Amino acid sequence: MTEEEHDINFALNIILEENKKLNNTVNELKQSNAQLTSDFNEYKKNTDKILDGYYENFNRLFLMYEITPKGALKGTHVMCQELLDFVVNICNKYDLQYWLDFGNLLGCIRHDGFIPWDDDIDIGMMRKDFNVFLKVIKKEISDNGLEDLIRVTIDKKYRYKDRESIIPFMQIAYFTDRSHLLAGLDIFIYDYVKEEIEDMDKIFYAEKQKYHKVMLTETNREKALQPYYEKMGVCLEEEDYIIPAIENVRSKYSYKFMVYDKNDFFPLEKLSFNDTSYYCPKNYDSYLKTIYGDYHNIPKSLGKHQRVYNLMKDKHVEELFDTHIKKLQDVNMTYKSR
Repeated sequence: MTEEEHDINFALNIILEENKKLNNTVNELKQSNAQLTSDFNEYKKNTDKILDGYYENFNRLFLMYEITPKGALKGTHVMCQELLDFVVNICNKYDLQYWLDFGNLLGCIRHDGFIPWDDDIDIGMMRKDFNVFLKVIKKEISDNGLEDLIRVTIDKKYRYKDRESIIPFMQIAYFTDRSHLLAGLDIFIYDYVKEEIEDMDKIFYAEKQKYHKVMLTETNREKALQPYYEKMGVCLEEEDYIIPAIENVRSKYSYKFMVYDKNDFFPLEKLSFNDTSYYCPKNYDSYLKTIYGDYHNIPKSLGKHQRVYNLMKDKHVEELFDTHIKKLQDVNMTYKSR
């Protein structure tokens, strides 16, 4: 064997030895990983069992016991309901139909009132009624001396990170002179359509995106809505089907687009919410399932509503609520006495 062949053979033996060591290390890691996986699965199994127990007790707590809010949350609930009553009084005055929607409809059915951690009001309206409401709301606010307290916005522009967008639905917010937001109410528009059309959801999402973009510079809402009306076959008068409007909160990512039979909504029926009757969709069970799925149980993951936590920082917040709750109650009483 030549010296060169000897060197090659020596190097090859070293490589084979190192490869053997590496294989042994890999096998040890595989065994270790298998043990870690087994340990993790056992830990997850035990943790899931504990979390399921907490979840079951959480469900019992909120669904089988009477739980009443206190402090800022109590004030928020009372104030929001007074704001709802103010809007309902306007609807009654002008013969407009509304219904509890989203979280308030869910709260009405599951809790007989507010979802315990909720802090605003959601209602729905057909577009024809909403158009009337849009024309009269500011006058009603002014006539009742609330112009410095209640703000109405629609197609509100905002910036998120580096992107401009709009909040297309109507927001009615009650602010104090110290700029505390004490109550908020959102109105979601719905439209009649004659029939379901092919790829209706895709057309809806595309038109919604276009509307958001156009309304960043456009001031004429009806002009911006015309392409949507035409492509979706929207009608102001009663038809067989109802869809959420593009100004609604429905999107690809939450509360997805749906086509409803008008009989799922109408005739509306009154149900009790905090011992007061409000209109709700006729087939609320089917409607809620399209939004939340199994809505009868408390969800395992809850969104945080920050506004109440901000109000809690004010040591005079309960006095503030008392003052403004009384103000709205007096306004609501004037409607009932007319």
